[in-house]
Amino acid sequence: AISWDDAVTMIRSALEGTGGDTGDHFYLSGRTTGTLARRIDEFSSAFDVERLPEFELLSHGAIRAVHDALYGTRDIPLVDISRADLLLTLGADILETFVSPVRYAREVTDALEHSLEWFHLEPGLTLTGANAPRRMQIRAGSEAWLLAHLLRACAPPNPLPQEIRNLVPLVEVDEAARRTGLSEEAIAQIAVARPRRTRAASWSRS
Repeated sequence: AISWDDAVTMIRSALEGTGGDTGDHFYLSGRTTGTLARRIDEFSSAFDVERLPEFELLSHGAIRAVHDALYGTRDIPLVDISRADLLLTLGADILETFVSPVRYAREVTDALEHSLEWFHLEPGLTLTGANAPRRMQIRAGSEAWLLAHLLRACAPPNPLPQEIRNLVPLVEVDEAARRTGLSEEAIAQIAVARPRRTRAASWSRS
């Protein structure tokens, strides 16, 4: 047991007693912003600690890049799953690590109470897969082939404009099945799936 004052005193003494160049101590953290980032800068400056580039363990850089390419803003979309009728998650562990697990867990629970049709596809078992009503296992690295097929084959109304769909490589169902390890029937179930009832969907950006 130790008091806060004693702990701070011990840490301060250890830092002040080392001397030497800035390189003696380093500060490494995950992604920080705003007030916390400024406080870390102040701490590092006061104690001659070199602040290393931040490391984002679960990076959403790829999502930001895709969103930027499609919509012109480097945002991470937050989908309002509670308003969804049909949901396809492909390798996104929305209940444990993906973007906002607490929010998504609450929204999925609400949507399932209103007969959400949910397909979850993944290479290995995750918490999300264990809770998804319709889980399918696919081969790692085959996701792009499946998505390319589904983007062209999914039942109307298709969410993508025709000019964007034309840019997607043509992948026939037999090729998608061979790549993913799924049966053609299973892929067809996803492609023709429709909401059980119609509700509006919404999304926001972060």
